[in-house]
Amino acid sequence: MRTIFMGADPFSLPSLRRLAEISDLRAVVTQPDRPRGRGMRETINPVKAEALRLGVPVLTPEKLRAPELLQALASCDADVIFVAAYARLIPPAILSMPHWGCINIHPSLLPRHRGPTPVETALLEGDTTTGVTTFFMDEGYDTGDIILQAPYPIEAGDTGGALREKLSAAGADLLEKTYRLLEEGAAPRTPQDRCAGNYTPRYTREDSAVDWHKDGEKIANRIRALFPQPGTFTFHRGKLLKLVRARAVQGAGAPGTILELVKGGGPVVAAGSGAVLLEEVQPEGKRIMSGREFVQGYRPALGESLGERRSIAGEQRGEASQESKEEP
Repeated sequence: MRTIFMGADPFSLPSLRRLAEISDLRAVVTQPDRPRGRGMRETINPVKAEALRLGVPVLTPEKLRAPELLQALASCDADVIFVAAYARLIPPAILSMPHWGCINIHPSLLPRHRGPTPVETALLEGDTTTGVTTFFMDEGYDTGDIILQAPYPIEAGDTGGALREKLSAAGADLLEKTYRLLEEGAAPRTPQDRCAGNYTPRYTREDSAVDWHKDGEKIANRIRALFPQPGTFTFHRGKLLKLVRARAVQGAGAPGTILELVKGGGPVVAAGSGAVLLEEVQPEGKRIMSGREFVQGYRPALGESLGERRSIAGEQRGEASQESKEEP
């Protein structure tokens, strides 16, 4: 079949490659290149880079309703458009263009976890199973009729990044099964319960600061869910401390207080309920290190509190300033 692919995130790369193998892929639609990183240099979109490597024409519209884009897509005469992590609502003019419409590859078992962050939200909520879904897109947000679903277990060590990578591979497999059913004219349509499930939010840097007053299990889930982006952090002796891997353990004390330094492990930090063992961290300006390396190198003390940004150097400057004011 003649196909078009729309995607803008590394999650979509396995699906793009698979579609290029099994179909007559006429075009790839992705986001324009954007400035990224500390130097804000314009960086090529990974989906665009892969499409160019595959020799497929690439379209990078600023607006999906642009007449020139609609004309270019119409000229492809596509039987179906597959969409994976495009991050923008597809307008009706595109949804109705191909014979089979637009089909989305979504990393959750719909209707649970609609929206932009289904992988992270599954981890935040402590789910033990997730999966991928293909569905016929409509004008709603992840509300169209389901074609196929494939469940996938969430393992204890999965972070948001690791689970997303696993589901991206599973999504490519489900895309191919869906494609074969379309070829045979046998793709099922199961309407979703629009009142079920939930819409996931976008997580930003503002969601990254750890609140030690929360339950220890919830804190550990947040650390794993938001790694590597946008990440989570606290402060140790006034300096940023990124949190990479942690698990909930037993313990009680003032939230944010270091309760124990586990031999061969890392610091145990009190939460609002229970505690959290920091297994991997990244001190400001340094590499990721184990909790044991952090304890050996930074010597956190029992009873010390995490989470306050107050600078030791700032305190010393303040004390010196106060002394100077008291001099005659």
